[in-house]
Amino acid sequence: MPGWICARCRTRFEEEHDRCPHDGKRVVPDLAGEVVADRYALRELLGVGGMNSSVWLAWQTSTERPVAIKLIPPADGAGAERFARGGRIASNLNHPNITTVHDYGQTSDGRLFLVMELLEGRTLHRVLKEGAMSVERAAHVTDQILRALTHAHKRNIVHRDIKPGNLFLITRNEDPDFVKVLDFGIARFIDDAESVDELAEITEARQVCGTPQYMAPEQVSFGAVDARTDLYALGVVFYRMLTGRLPFRSSSHHDLFRHHLKTTPPGFAQVAPDRPIPGELEALAMRALAKRPDDRFASASEMRLALRQIRLRLGLLGDEGSQPSGSWREPTPSTPPEPAVVEPPPERRRWPLALLLLLLGAGLATAVMFVLRPPPPRTAGPVTTPPPAVPVVVIATAVDAGPPPRVDAAAPIDASAPAPDAEGPAPKTGAATLTSSPSGAVVYWRGRVIGRTPLRTSFPIGVQKLRLVRGGRQPVEVRLDVAAGTLTREVFLPRERSEAPTRRPKPTPPPPTPPPAEASTPAPKAVAAPDPKPTKVKLQLLDEDGARSFDVGGPQPKRGPPTGPKPAIDLLDE
Repeated sequence: MPGWICARCRTRFEEEHDRCPHDGKRVVPDLAGEVVADRYALRELLGVGGMNSSVWLAWQTSTERPVAIKLIPPADGAGAERFARGGRIASNLNHPNITTVHDYGQTSDGRLFLVMELLEGRTLHRVLKEGAMSVERAAHVTDQILRALTHAHKRNIVHRDIKPGNLFLITRNEDPDFVKVLDFGIARFIDDAESVDELAEITEARQVCGTPQYMAPEQVSFGAVDARTDLYALGVVFYRMLTGRLPFRSSSHHDLFRHHLKTTPPGFAQVAPDRPIPGELEALAMRALAKRPDDRFASASEMRLALRQIRLRLGLLGDEGSQPSGSWREPTPSTPPEPAVVEPPPERRRWPLALLLLLLGAGLATAVMFVLRPPPPRTAGPVTTPPPAVPVVVIATAVDAGPPPRVDAAAPIDASAPAPDAEGPAPKTGAATLTSSPSGAVVYWRGRVIGRTPLRTSFPIGVQKLRLVRGGRQPVEVRLDVAAGTLTREVFLPRERSEAPTRRPKPTPPPPTPPPAEASTPAPKAVAAPDPKPTKVKLQLLDEDGARSFDVGGPQPKRGPPTGPKPAIDLLDE
């Protein structure tokens, strides 16, 4: 039997313990020296995680490199399949701000393992224990998290458990706050029919996963989970980085769930009156914390663009939006510049003396002939030198009569460019900022798409006609009187109306009151309709310090102890 070791103080015990008597932290089996899957030699305990897992420093004998390996106790078929699905998802992600997964599998004794790159640094959870971050530092960390989420969401993958414990800060390229997003173990594919069917087979009905302090309202209410769920959790993280505390705090998970569903987060001036936090950053956090997913940012890239504009206005970035040396940009389809070719200096060549004398004589003879040559005859009128030929570039444009192309909101579009049939010099322009409620509306100008709201661009001076179109909303025609300076306009897009609206039926008059019955005849008693049978649900929440269970929902007998199996709830705390 192996010994036991504390996850924090690393005290070793001969007998099995559940908690360390010194610091109360979890005690796990001491597996140092064990070899996993015949190629990973465990050396040192690094920490513990949810589902009674432990993380070890290991040496991969096949490649001779250090790695981090996460071990999970044996699980049933559904648990093992969920773990394998998370391993497949994580291994398909390739981004500098997402931890690299090298391998995953199951040992002969049923334990699950996940092999990751070895990171040296601290989790954001440990950093925030020291207090709130500066505005510049919090914005820099959030920008990198949004980069990682953009990469995952483009591949239809949602994390579902964004929290400080899953955000790791390392030093890379002189950046001490380079972010690595960890633990895609409970991630899932979005809008993928095959993966949804797979999820239905390995997950019980009405099951929710996440950390209560960072769970979005749709996670609490068993609603549909998509990319905006990660943005809500990131809003909680951003709120905590700026203020030093969570928007909702309670010792009861039931109260936390109720706050996420109903309570508006307190303002920054209320929770951190001594911290000068710009109002634009507070508005950004509050929009990410909106209860309805439609009221949040539509995507991680949209939230990152809004954060970038705020950072530019606050002077947190350079004039050209330069990033620290440790940052990373998504590759663009544009052709990269060709590398400069540096030629070596030519070798010095020795010329024969006779050849040098011959060349010198030929040069002197040419000079004498040039001096003795008669001058050219004078011509009447000025002599003009023709200008050098200028190469002409012809650009062919193909016109497609089909639907308008898809617009990338991040790409700047200049609306001041004349239409294809316009001639003559470009007219004078004026700046305009156009927003809509809700955002994301396609903007048409002169019959072509120029972008999506929120849109900042320029138009020719004068009255310009625009058309805003967004799914589920009525198209709106907008007239902008553009002049010199900056014009700001916000447009409300009303919802689509039904073609055949239903009319309310006229109220039916109450029936006449029957004559009073005789005193000897008692009035019949009203019989209440039976209550609908409550639905029994199962919550599954992860816990870094172990699993706990309590009942949620389901029919309860009026007398006597409850019968039948109880739904288990695993809670993952900070």
